[in-house]
Amino acid sequence: MEVGGGERVLSPLALPFFRSKVDFKHIQFEIEPPVARIILNRPPLHILDLITLEELHSALDLARGNPQLKVLILTGSGNKAFSAGVDIKDHLPDKVEAMIHKVHEVVYTLSQVEAVILAVVNGMALGGGCELVACCDLAIAASEAIFGQPEIKLGVFAPVASAMLPHRIGYKKASELLLTGDPISAYEAREFGLVNQVVPFEQLEKATTDLTNRLIDKSAVVLKLAKRALICGAKSPWKETLPSIETLYLNTLMKTYDAEEGLKAFLEKRRPIWKNQ
Repeated sequence: MEVGGGERVLSPLALPFFRSKVDFKHIQFEIEPPVARIILNRPPLHILDLITLEELHSALDLARGNPQLKVLILTGSGNKAFSAGVDIKDHLPDKVEAMIHKVHEVVYTLSQVEAVILAVVNGMALGGGCELVACCDLAIAASEAIFGQPEIKLGVFAPVASAMLPHRIGYKKASELLLTGDPISAYEAREFGLVNQVVPFEQLEKATTDLTNRLIDKSAVVLKLAKRALICGAKSPWKETLPSIETLYLNTLMKTYDAEEGLKAFLEKRRPIWKNQ
């Protein structure tokens, strides 16, 4: 099939490994290793109800289980919303426990995907939608997109954002988002460090392709180890995490074929030939 500006993405129905697990109602899961896409598709706002959250978890589980993936793109269909968040009805007492469980299940599975996760924010990212962006490794946003955690205005707060955003954007900026509930523009989100790049909507697909290409020419195994090191570094002060990162470098990275190949290729003034192992 064709996506956006003509980029070809193979339908998962053509892949026997995924054939029995792609019949989703509210999301699309497309994969052509080394790239996969999860597209939220519950227009107009891609609200995350319990069914959609379960489908998102299943798609992430498929992505996590594919060792060929280097990049997983998470986006929404259309140009109105990435996701306006979790269904308000599911916050009520009779469903809230199941909702929290499903949201956290999605977040934990996101954290276990070894491929680089790229959020492509095509429109508003509010509540749970903003939390999803915060959970990704990289983010590109359309200039028209807005971000926010409006839960406080409804008399509740956002658990995932409360745990995630202070580490992602700092305590003061996280406080502004979580305690006022006011939205911010894509450009403010970039200043906050929530997104990496902002482009007009019509350039979003090209920007996504360009960044994806910058990633997929790297070794899959080294990308995954570098991401693991980054996550380790983000957890605690650097003096506490550096020893474990050093162990990862010496005992895992330097025992891979691709690490030695990359270094030799540089010395021999040639392009590396990755084996992704």
